[in-house]
Amino acid sequence: MNSFKKAVWLHKLPSTPEAVKGVAQRLADAGFDLLIPCVKQVTGIVDFHSNIANVREEFKTWDPLMVLAEEANRLGLAVHAWSCVFPEGQSSRLLAEHPEYEAVEGPEKRRTEPHRLACPTRQAVQDYQAALYQELIERFR
Repeated sequence: MNSFKKAVWLHKLPSTPEAVKGVAQRLADAGFDLLIPCVKQVTGIVDFHSNIANVREEFKTWDPLMVLAEEANRLGLAVHAWSCVFPEGQSSRLLAEHPEYEAVEGPEKRRTEPHRLACPTRQAVQDYQAALYQELIERFR
């Protein structure tokens, strides 16, 4: 039995359902077993339907992660959602609503785009990130 598996990171999902299905098919045909889509970008935007974070504009009318999950299931592929946890750039709902949650490099020295981070020591930031994971877990059971 071959225990070697092939996985691929997907940094940005395509902007149409047909293109997402095409990517899954091409990767299945190439022998991949696991797809690892980035579902929360360093900008703070998410690539799935969320009630918590801002959703990428082209995904507001359809859910690319759901399409990928369904197509991957049909093709016998596994999906492991990947999230950039504390980076929160220009699209971040968290930092837009709470700019005081931004991590600073030193005495009030703010980071510049695209390298803004939410301060991981703040309980509210931890709760926000955990809520995003919980939302994914509940949506994709």
